[in-house]
Amino acid sequence: MTEKHPRRSRDPNQLASGQHWLGIDQIDCLRDEVQEEHLTVDECDELAKALREDAARLPHGSEREYLLQLAQDYRILADMKRMVLRKVN
Repeated sequence: MTEKHPRRSRDPNQLASGQHWLGIDQIDCLRDEVQEEHLTVDECDELAKALREDAARLPHGSEREYLLQLAQDYRILADMKRMVLRKVN
């Protein structure tokens, strides 16, 4: 049976978005793929949000700080892309 409400999932690695939590090793593996893509503002925002959600699941420590820093970097990137779009339009 498919669950209608992802937030009610019993899987501790499943995020509210319905996606599964990515471990630090998986994020490192995806880094090259993400760098090859041209992310939109919305994609940067979504990635920042997902990273913050994942960080909230971790105990305080270096892995959590790493995810929070990545989230902040993607938020800044989204803000810069918004600024460019405003100047272009």
